[in-house]
Amino acid sequence: MSGSAGHDTRDVVAAVAAAIRSAPAPRLELDMSNLRHLDAASLAILAGAAADRPPGAPVRLREGPAPLRRLLELFPELGSAVEVVER
Repeated sequence: MSGSAGHDTRDVVAAVAAAIRSAPAPRLELDMSNLRHLDAASLAILAGAAADRPPGAPVRLREGPAPLRRLLELFPELGSAVEVVER
């Protein structure tokens, strides 16, 4: 993902969420290094999609922006379905 994920890009976020749900890979990693902004609703959509994956099929968010980390501090329940990694 790159740019901004918010109200104006909700259709793109929904498409990414659909891809997360349907990905057959046992592990999934999203490169977020070029993402400048992520709002709470977008994070909730992505975390919900990650939670819908089979058990043992983690979703990693690589190099997420500072707002992502802040949202996970404010809403720790969203972090139960995703893991933020630096590399």
